[in-house]
Amino acid sequence: MSRSALAIGPDLSFAKTETRGRSLVFLTVLAAFLVWGGCRVLSWDRAFPDFICYWSAGKIVAAGASPYDVDWQTRIQHEYGWDKATDGFGVYDFLPFYYPPWFAWFWVVFLPLGYTGAKIAWFFVNVELTLLTGHLLTQTVRGVPRWLPLWLVPCFLFSLTAVLLAQTTTLVFFLMVLTWYLLEQRQDRAAGVALAWLTLKPQLTAVLLLGLLLWLIRQRRWAVLGAFGLTLSVLCLISTLLEPSWLFQMLQAPRVTPSPTEHYPWIGNTWFLLLRTVGLQGWGLNVLYLAIALPTVLAIVVMGWRPGYPLSRLFAAGTLAAFFVAPYARHYDFPILLIPLLVLVDGRLAKPAGVALLVGLLAIPYGQVVFLGQLRDASDPSGKFLFEATYFWVPLLLAVVCCLAASPRRARGPRSPGARG
Repeated sequence: MSRSALAIGPDLSFAKTETRGRSLVFLTVLAAFLVWGGCRVLSWDRAFPDFICYWSAGKIVAAGASPYDVDWQTRIQHEYGWDKATDGFGVYDFLPFYYPPWFAWFWVVFLPLGYTGAKIAWFFVNVELTLLTGHLLTQTVRGVPRWLPLWLVPCFLFSLTAVLLAQTTTLVFFLMVLTWYLLEQRQDRAAGVALAWLTLKPQLTAVLLLGLLLWLIRQRRWAVLGAFGLTLSVLCLISTLLEPSWLFQMLQAPRVTPSPTEHYPWIGNTWFLLLRTVGLQGWGLNVLYLAIALPTVLAIVVMGWRPGYPLSRLFAAGTLAAFFVAPYARHYDFPILLIPLLVLVDGRLAKPAGVALLVGLLAIPYGQVVFLGQLRDASDPSGKFLFEATYFWVPLLLAVVCCLAASPRRARGPRSPGARG
């Protein structure tokens, strides 16, 4: 290597680091401005309804108890305004905590801010993570204009929904893209740590984790696997020391306090809940569910184990598969579907088809939410959830387009004159 190349290398590296630093500062300032504006226009008492679940979990852990304890959750949430008739739809005495205990530890840090201060802080975190996710996607999806992910992620209806509900999907989406970015940059130990934290929401990440672990084994990325195993082991060990029966309690939590989809399956957006919405039960439900879920899991296994399979396509398929395999997901979990959308647009579709898909997925949901809002019945406790299952067209459309884009006829494409037979 020449001296000039050696001299230029560090300068280019420094320039890249400086550019990233400026981008981070700009996005942080923008997030602070948006939160400042949001605090002045939102109905503060009704905004971020899921926040109370995380806050109570942090309070309980700080008191040395289990975050899954029903009595503790009920008492603390009632202290902070939870009302069974309005917030719990006449069914729930509290908003149950289903997450691993290490997410409850995270909330101990917020307790000194007080309830309102912590709510504002979580609002800022979600806005910041939304902007950072768009920025990271510009580094991982390189075949689209750089401005597209920056605008697409925060403007997507379901990204806004996740932020306004204080949902954890924003954090999980960020962790997915961060893991993808770190794997491509070969920062293997950091990628393994991020991969372990994806266990926060297993219904969205379990299928993706399965595919990624197989891919990492196939690629012999042992450092990633080691960091993943070590991080997860430490989290489980600390959880066991603090609460020996935490795993049993976490698995029992959905049985002790069933999710809202047990009462209103039409508020969910998975293949399983769609079948329940149309009235299927028993063996008919199980057969039709497994007819889609099992081939989907098998496809992810094949992709993960196939030598040299593109990481971008594995992330796209793994995130999309969750809505056809998981028993539970909601429309506010749809932000992760921007991964398969951008991967499709990034060279897998003709430009007119890609533009049409982008415009449709951006515009149609806004019209749909207005239309469904006009159909709500205020006298029905589940009226605010009316026909939410109709949003399932989003993952369904993406799945169909992915299958068409991967068809043998499209994959072969026109043969060049110099191609060998």
